[in-house]
Amino acid sequence: MAALSGSIAAASAYGQGVAVDPTVQQAQRHNVEMERIAWQQAKEQRQADEAQLAQLAQLLEQQQAELAQQQADMERKSFLEAQAAGPEALAAWYNVHGSAYASQLSTSQKTRQPLVIGMTATDVRTAWGAPENVDYMVWVNGTWTYWCYDSCGAAVILQDGRVQSFQQSH
Repeated sequence: MAALSGSIAAASAYGQGVAVDPTVQQAQRHNVEMERIAWQQAKEQRQADEAQLAQLAQLLEQQQAELAQQQADMERKSFLEAQAAGPEALAAWYNVHGSAYASQLSTSQKTRQPLVIGMTATDVRTAWGAPENVDYMVWVNGTWTYWCYDSCGAAVILQDGRVQSFQQSH
């Protein structure tokens, strides 16, 4: 009987939990609180970092916009200088900058020199500048090249590098 009452006492002590040293409980509470504080600080630091990254991204976007505007201004200035210098300088400008500035061709129409059947491709570039688009066709009788200007309101057809026909925009 005594053994049975000792087992019951042990079982009831187990069910109620073992008494824990108050110092251990205080250390556990302290550790939990320290983890909570560290988590809160990490969260606040992440938020601060994200805010700083957003500010830096906005600043970078502003700087890129300013740089793009400066580049556009410089290209426009160089275009106007080439236009003022004459058809050869304008043709050289188009050769460097490509068809991205094809819309400027309409402005340069006033400075275009007349074409003549038999002119070379170099002469056409000098007279009209670089074409917006170039298409090639190879035939038995030679290579034909179609140069498109003013979105094909004006065009030049060359055979083996010489003008065979042309159409000027009006």
